Amino acid sequence: MTGRSVVILAGGGSRRMGTDKWLLPVGGTPALGRLVAALDGVADDIAIVLPWGADEGLRSRAQSAAAVARPRTPVRWLADAEPDAGPLAGIDAAFAAGVGERCLVAAADLPFARAELAEALFRLCLATGADAAVPERGGRPHPLFAVYGASSYERLRAYRAGGGRKVMDWVAALRVATMPEAETAAYDPQGAALFNMNTPDEYRRAQSLVDDSQFR
Repeated sequence: MTGRSVVILAGGGSRRMGTDKWLLPVGGTPALGRLVAALDGVADDIAIVLPWGADEGLRSRAQSAAAVARPRTPVRWLADAEPDAGPLAGIDAAFAAGVGERCLVAAADLPFARAELAEALFRLCLATGADAAVPERGGRPHPLFAVYGASSYERLRAYRAGGGRKVMDWVAALRVATMPEAETAAYDPQGAALFNMNTPDEYRRAQSLVDDSQFR
């Protein structure tokens, strides 16, 4: 394996939102399209992982949402490794399909993601030789906008084979290079790159943020 990949996790049931959150428009553009646009060019390919068993209707809507970004980077479409198994099933599916030596994993509901932060995480993972480079923001780590090296892949499969489902438990077993809060803020001065939309209230917050010119 060589090079870089981006993996966007668009699986899950969006139960708290009540609809596929990454298809919701933020500033007139689907959240997924905004994310693809933000990460276009930071890697050799983008793999978008849909829910296990996604029907053609959902796949078509997802493809239309991503196409809004007109990405130059090749986009692949995958599906979760199994149903209702959380984000790790999506990461596992991407690893199994073949990704770069270092891979940015991003949740699909991050409408204000920044390429500068992604690039910095790739550099951190390479420079330290760590299994993963994870940013801190708001007093906590954000493993679903983080870079994972090839050394983390077998550990993920072993963890899932033992029945593991929690992202942070898997990450805790890795050699992690943490990007401290102050450094994360330097690449995300507006403080919204790691903001995700899980609930209607958070979606309304995203809509209010996009009215501010710095987030458009």
